[in-house]
Amino acid sequence: MDDFANYLTLEAESSNAIFHEFMTSYNDDSEVHVFLEGGEDFVFYLPEIRRVFSGRKIIPYNCAGKWNVVEAKEVLEENYSVNAFFFVDRDLDDFLERQPDKDETLYITDAYSIESTVSSQYAIEIVCSDYLALSPKETDAFSNSVRSIQSNLSPRIVALMAWIIASKHQGRSPNLNNTNGLKGILSVSAEGRLEVSALGFSMFKKRVDSGKGAPNLAEVVRWYRIVHSSPVEVIVRGKYLSTIFCKSICLAVEHWNASPCARKIVAPELLKSGKNMELLAGRVPYPASLTDFLQGASSTLRS
Repeated sequence: MDDFANYLTLEAESSNAIFHEFMTSYNDDSEVHVFLEGGEDFVFYLPEIRRVFSGRKIIPYNCAGKWNVVEAKEVLEENYSVNAFFFVDRDLDDFLERQPDKDETLYITDAYSIESTVSSQYAIEIVCSDYLALSPKETDAFSNSVRSIQSNLSPRIVALMAWIIASKHQGRSPNLNNTNGLKGILSVSAEGRLEVSALGFSMFKKRVDSGKGAPNLAEVVRWYRIVHSSPVEVIVRGKYLSTIFCKSICLAVEHWNASPCARKIVAPELLKSGKNMELLAGRVPYPASLTDFLQGASSTLRS
């Protein structure tokens, strides 16, 4: 019975289920069918898709993962000619040499993932102006505080990513979903800065352990040397950047309010809950590559 239940779960998350959903949702050739990795992709992509494809009926599909999106694309385009577009995160697949080919119907993020866009320096400025109502001078001071809070993180976070890449290359299959919120992995130093301590790094490795063991140290060091100069938004997992972003801003608000001369400010509740996607999607400018992709796609739409 358990095996059958597992089978049904896998089928529900497979491209077969998505293809069935498409077959029952399709009505006419003017519709635009949008295939996405998961729930947060709906929040991020759909406002811009609706803006560019104004007047069109948009039908989104939750494919429950990148490779289900890719498989759905292959199955659909092999059998049908419809307005269908597919959106996936870049992830680490360039380093793993398995990135799908980008074309006029498949969009791949410039950065690691969509979370990277709503965890950027510009996103900090949006929070300052739209939610904290800070002046430009205050925004500069607040942004500097956030950068200071994050200043100890980069080498350790990049080391985590090197460990992940080495693990994947050696077939260790690390279970990254157990570390999405970095709970217990991120800590606050005595100086009020975020850090990944030796204990946090050990906890990380324990949580992602799939039972296949850890990568050898030489492989981790090799990958660290390869990736350490890459932009953070490209190499660091978007969900980690999102957690760091939310925690940094909430800490910066505490530091700000500790000053007796400062006007008191309140961190948005969504940030306290780690939900910067819901807070900032549609406010932070979309990458130019996405707008260009959608505008190109709009010129090919069937009527």
